[in-house]
Amino acid sequence: MKTRISWNTYINKRKQANKICTQKKEKWLSNKIIQIEENHKRNETKNFFEGIWNFKQQVTLPIICKDAEDNIISQTDLILARLKDYFCTILFLYVKMQKITLYHKQV
Repeated sequence: MKTRISWNTYINKRKQANKICTQKKEKWLSNKIIQIEENHKRNETKNFFEGIWNFKQQVTLPIICKDAEDNIISQTDLILARLKDYFCTILFLYVKMQKITLYHKQV
């Protein structure tokens, strides 16, 4: 009984630690992207490209992913095309939301 309780305690602590690490990584990644965007907006070319270069070294491409129809793809060119489509749709939605908020601020 004591072993089961200690094991459950260990599992709970490990889940909490993983959750905290994930949150910190997401926060760091978000701050890094914001910093790169600000360097681009301020026309700080050297810092902008250094940020991208450092960022590219830390981010690896996935080996497999799912396409729009939830089929698993593993070819590098198809994965890159899928990521391009995904980020283009996100960017399109972001730009669309920005236009809507600007329109509402003007009205």
